[in-house]
Amino acid sequence: MKYRTLATAVLFLFAASATATAQTAAIRKPRIGDCTLTVAITSPPEHGWLKIQLNLESVAQKRLDHSSTKVPVRLKGPLVDADRLRAAIVVDGQPIGPWSEFIEPEEGTGVPECAGEDPAPDQRDAFSPSGYVGTAYDNFAPPSYRGYSAVNPADAGTTWSRLITGLDLEGRVLGKPENQVQLWLFGETVYGVRSQSVDCASDQAKDVCSPAKNPANAANYILAHATSLEFYFGPRLELFTFQSHTPFPGKLYVDLRIGYVALSKDDVSTITASHHLAGGLLAPAGKFERSFIEAGIGKTDALVAAPPLTSGTPTTATATVTTTTAVVTVVTAPNTGFFNNWNRFKLDGYLTFSSPGPIRFLTRSERMFVEFYVDRATNNSDPSAVQTFVGVEYDISKLFK
Repeated sequence: MKYRTLATAVLFLFAASATATAQTAAIRKPRIGDCTLTVAITSPPEHGWLKIQLNLESVAQKRLDHSSTKVPVRLKGPLVDADRLRAAIVVDGQPIGPWSEFIEPEEGTGVPECAGEDPAPDQRDAFSPSGYVGTAYDNFAPPSYRGYSAVNPADAGTTWSRLITGLDLEGRVLGKPENQVQLWLFGETVYGVRSQSVDCASDQAKDVCSPAKNPANAANYILAHATSLEFYFGPRLELFTFQSHTPFPGKLYVDLRIGYVALSKDDVSTITASHHLAGGLLAPAGKFERSFIEAGIGKTDALVAAPPLTSGTPTTATATVTTTTAVVTVVTAPNTGFFNNWNRFKLDGYLTFSSPGPIRFLTRSERMFVEFYVDRATNNSDPSAVQTFVGVEYDISKLFK
C-alpha cells in the first residue's frame, strides 16, 4: 500500500510537471466585430510562429520568442457570427502539439472594431536572407548563352540543365509593414554548374547528384565547380496593396534590376550586363508570401547577335608580298554601354510555397520555389531565351537563433 501511494504521488508530480511545461496557445474569447485577437501562450518557445486559422483557413501568423506570453494578432477584417477560430504553435515548420479548440465570437456592440480601416497586411521580415539549391533548365536558349560546349546549330532548341545554388537577400529601407508605400533593396546570386560536367559516379559529386541527401554539400560542390555566375541587385518601390482583406493580397511595385552574367567556357571567361526596368505584383502575406510576377524592358548583352560588317563589304588591303592581295574583314564590337541595347522584353514569374511533407523530410527545407523567366528579343536578329528554375529554400536567419 505504501509503495502504491508513493508511485501514485510520483506519477502525479510528473503529470503536473509536464502540464506546467506544455506549450499551448489559447485564444481569449473575442466578440463579433473584433479585428484583433489576444492569444495567451503557455511556456512560449525560444523561436517559432503563432498561426491562426479562421474557418480552417490560415489568416494570420506572428513570430514568437521566450517573452511571447500574451500575443495580439491583427485580422484582415471583422469577425462575424459563427466564425470559428483556433491557434497553434509552430517551430521549425512543425506544429507543437495539437491545434487549440475552436472558439466562436460572442455578441458584441454591433459596430466593427476596424470599420473604415484599410489595413495592408504584410508578414515579411524587415530583412530576409535565404539560400537555395535547385536546377535550372535553359529551355530554347542558344547553348553559348550559359557557356555550354559548342554543338550542332540544329540543337539550338535543346533543353540544357544546370545545377544551381545561391542567395536571395532583401531588406526594407523605408516604410513600415502597415504602410502602402515601401522602399526595398534586394540582391541575388545564382551559381551554376552544367549537368553534363558533373560525374555522378565520383565520390566528390555524389551529393550534388542527390542534393536531398545533403543540401549543404551539394551547394558547396556547385560553388567550387561553378561555370556560370549571375548576380543582381537593385531597388524596389512598392506603391499600393490590392485585395488587402483577402488571403491573397498583392503589392503593386516597380523595380530596377542591375545584373551581370559571368560565363566560363573553353577556358575563356566573360562578364556581360543583364539589366531591366519592370513593374509587377508581389505577395506580402499568405500561403505564397514573396511570390511575384513582373514584366518590363531591359538588355542582355550575352544575347546580342554578332554585329554586321562596318562597311557592308570586305575591306581590301595590300600585303607586303607584291604577288598576293589579302582580304581583311573588319568587324565592330557591339556597343555594351549601360544605356545601349535596351530592346528586350523580360517576363519573370516566381512562385514560392510550403514544401510538401516528403520534400520537407528529405531536404529539411520549409519552402520550395518554381520560377519561369522569359528574355525575348524585340528585333529579328538577336536570339531569345526561356529558363525554368526549380528548387528548395532555406531561411538563413534561423542559423542565428
